[in-house]
Amino acid sequence: MKQLICISDAIWRTNPGRTQELISRLRGVEILYFEPPVTILARFLGKAGRRRIRAHRQPGRRLMAHLTVYALPPIFPFAHRFSWIAKLNQRKLAVYIEKKMRKHGFDRPTLWISTEAGAGLSEHLPFENLVYDCTTPSPGFRLSRAEQSLLNEADLVFADQPNVVQQLSFLHPNVALIPDGVSYSRFSDLEENMLSFPKDMLAIPHPVFGCSEPIRQDTDLLLILFAARTHPEWSFVFTGRVDPRPQVALKKLSNAYLIVPKPQTDLAEYVRRFDVCISPLSSESETESTRIRMLEYLSTGRPVVNCLHPGETQPYLDAMYGAYTPQEFVDACQAALEEENPVLTRYRQEYAKAVDWELQASEAIRLLRVNGIL
Repeated sequence: MKQLICISDAIWRTNPGRTQELISRLRGVEILYFEPPVTILARFLGKAGRRRIRAHRQPGRRLMAHLTVYALPPIFPFAHRFSWIAKLNQRKLAVYIEKKMRKHGFDRPTLWISTEAGAGLSEHLPFENLVYDCTTPSPGFRLSRAEQSLLNEADLVFADQPNVVQQLSFLHPNVALIPDGVSYSRFSDLEENMLSFPKDMLAIPHPVFGCSEPIRQDTDLLLILFAARTHPEWSFVFTGRVDPRPQVALKKLSNAYLIVPKPQTDLAEYVRRFDVCISPLSSESETESTRIRMLEYLSTGRPVVNCLHPGETQPYLDAMYGAYTPQEFVDACQAALEEENPVLTRYRQEYAKAVDWELQASEAIRLLRVNGIL
């Protein structure tokens, strides 16, 4: 059986990200999945930080017949500024990984790396091929030293967006597009009869404008707050994590409902009960999490209203409604609520179906085989 070491950019979680979605679908491969390391400064971040510091002492979690998850040990900070710290970190991580490789009988596996923390590990680990999943290029595509190192070492490079592929193709001869995807069947109407109505939504009056994205400290809720105050008969439901500052603002509204964040296995039951899906404005550029939530919205076929920065292009074009100002947002919500066009519903679902994670993983496997990696 082929063997693969994954140095992931995210911990293994109930709401999986890109790396977890792709890696978990690699069949016929024995996989050791390493969660990204935190720095030793995490000990100052409360209980959660201290748990992450100690996580590498725990035994591996056998989550699938072919996949075991480990946490990497903490590393020293400022590696991006000092090369000698980066080298110390590389040696520390390599010693830990090689110890686990020996435990599981791994011999020259494929390395799949999706985090800068994996840069330089190829100098210390015996491996056959290196796959770099490049999803976080620096602004303006100025690759960091670690990203450039991974690009130079890789036999095959995956990227999540066409413009990233285009830019990286000038620097590497073997770059392929694997866009972010969605678990389509879980969110589409195909499984409507299999889902039970969430009890904590029974008392919420319709129409429901729902958001499953995390609401961070920097999330701009101006457009949504304006709509909620203008239309007190509308309900605004949030099923993702909400940070303290925006939580205070939302709790002042009688028609805003904050539901405890749900794992993806339960999230579909909530999202498909939204009449309209809404996406708030963030000071950050579009993230992997945001793109995946958008695709989940589209999978339901429900109308989606997206808050936009001035000059920002509407994603997914005619599949969504866009708004730049508070009044535009209210008007878009009203139009979405009144929409009665089954063609648009099917169009959104077909858009999402085309990037189902099963299709994305199949394409990744095909490319790995074509390149002699699997």
